[in-house]
Amino acid sequence: MCALIWGQSASASFVAPRICSLLVALVGCGVGGERLESGAPATSVETGGGPTPESETEPESETESETAPVTCDPWTLDLQQAFHQEDMYGADPLTGLPNEQGPGVALGDLDGDGDLDAILAVGAGRSIGFRNDGGALIRDEATITANGGPLPHANSVAIADLDGDGDDDVVLARGVGYADLLLWNDGSGAFTTADLPNSTGESVTIALGDVTGDGQLDVVIAGFEHLLDPLDTQDGTARGDGTTLYVQASPGSFVDATDRLPESIQYALTYHAALVDYDADHDLDIYLSNDFGNLIIANEMLENDGSGNFTIDDDCACDIAKTCMGVSVADLSYDGAPDLFMTDWGLNWYLLNDGGGGFIQAQEAHDVVPDDPESEVAWGSRVADLNLDGWLDAAIAYGPILPDQLTTSTTQMDAILLGDGSGDLHDVTLDVGFGDRGIGRTIAQGDLDRDGRPDLVVAGRVYMLVYLSRGGCPNGVTVTLDAGPGNPHGVGASVQAHAATATVTQYMLPSSSFGQSATELYIGMADAPTIDLTVVWPDGSSDEVLGVPPGPLHLER
Repeated sequence: MCALIWGQSASASFVAPRICSLLVALVGCGVGGERLESGAPATSVETGGGPTPESETEPESETESETAPVTCDPWTLDLQQAFHQEDMYGADPLTGLPNEQGPGVALGDLDGDGDLDAILAVGAGRSIGFRNDGGALIRDEATITANGGPLPHANSVAIADLDGDGDDDVVLARGVGYADLLLWNDGSGAFTTADLPNSTGESVTIALGDVTGDGQLDVVIAGFEHLLDPLDTQDGTARGDGTTLYVQASPGSFVDATDRLPESIQYALTYHAALVDYDADHDLDIYLSNDFGNLIIANEMLENDGSGNFTIDDDCACDIAKTCMGVSVADLSYDGAPDLFMTDWGLNWYLLNDGGGGFIQAQEAHDVVPDDPESEVAWGSRVADLNLDGWLDAAIAYGPILPDQLTTSTTQMDAILLGDGSGDLHDVTLDVGFGDRGIGRTIAQGDLDRDGRPDLVVAGRVYMLVYLSRGGCPNGVTVTLDAGPGNPHGVGASVQAHAATATVTQYMLPSSSFGQSATELYIGMADAPTIDLTVVWPDGSSDEVLGVPPGPLHLER
């Protein structure tokens, strides 16, 4: 029979643990003793419940707890679908398409059926919605609409339930002269648009998170400049259009709060304003990933005072002057503190969090990120456990800035880097069937076919590639979170997976350059039959879930 365990409070090593009762199913069992198969409804666990009745808990015998070893197969990626410009827009060229801003892609449940759909944000013509049909993305501009017609053109896109009504809404960041947009979902994929105020500059990447600490999601949008030629930055006179902040004053109502950001950063050429709690004080700070930092304004960390007011941290050793295109937040050093994986024009690198509010530039110590001279300009990235072996990996989109730079001798190949637990990443791109040689811009991660393995979607100028994961380790937990009505995806939370060899932390911070991954975390278990998880919620409270088997798991605050 399948025993049930009620977990207790998180260990003392985690901040602000709460006594909680969490129902989880043990080895290979689900609620009612049935195995949680891939694609089955998630086991829903609401934290903060009462004690378990003694009659519902039985000790497990030694025989019952024995489980056969799990074998991990070679992990590969299968290019399942490819959508090209002529397929989506016809033979006529798209006029006004920016060279360097997007396209972007985001994954979320747009039509309310539980599967992950997609929006491809394109900076001219129109953006396009894709409906998930049995794991395949189908272009469906009849179902996914805005004001009864096509989706507006945009540089980038993000998806979340912004008003707490149970369906996923959309944010589109747009170019000069066009307001950034909120798209409100009626639950079926039909959207109604609303302008964000004071947003007609060159907007690029969107990051969603609760920066004011009131339990509601806010919107941060990086500002850039529409560069016709990158060389116009060489004299240092180029000026960005300003990063903007919109706070949610009441459900569904956003106000311009850009005056809470330091005025001095508004000239930066910012591709990505990434959210991260770098100083472990349980509020989301903002890290600005800036292009031409050696000529204009270097990367900056904006420290949150807890209420959504920001100042520059001059002591974090993270004001790096490089040509940065984006940042992924991940614990690559496996010490429980968020590191910053940077994509760059040149060699990628990352900053290691020292646990005290500062950073160490890892690239100065050893070559942790492979250097491929054929792939020079890196854009969007996703750092996660791609093959479910328990270690963090990286997927990176590469592409030249200008279309006429794409020649047979300038390959700009997308990359897959696998981690081995040491902090180093190893290039396995061609071995796993990856490495498109187009004008890549971003990568989104999500389990499209609901087989328990995270898949990848790459967006480029102008195309979208869908890769399904094959093989790897079959044991994995797909975690979704609900931090309350104003943050039903638990954005800003972290999940720590405790295994025999290490603790691996992942962050519900899905934003990437020009796009966004699904609001799901994929926790690899390698050869373990079950795993223990600790969820640290955005407010700093924590819950421990013991003996989690493979399959989907939904946790509610």
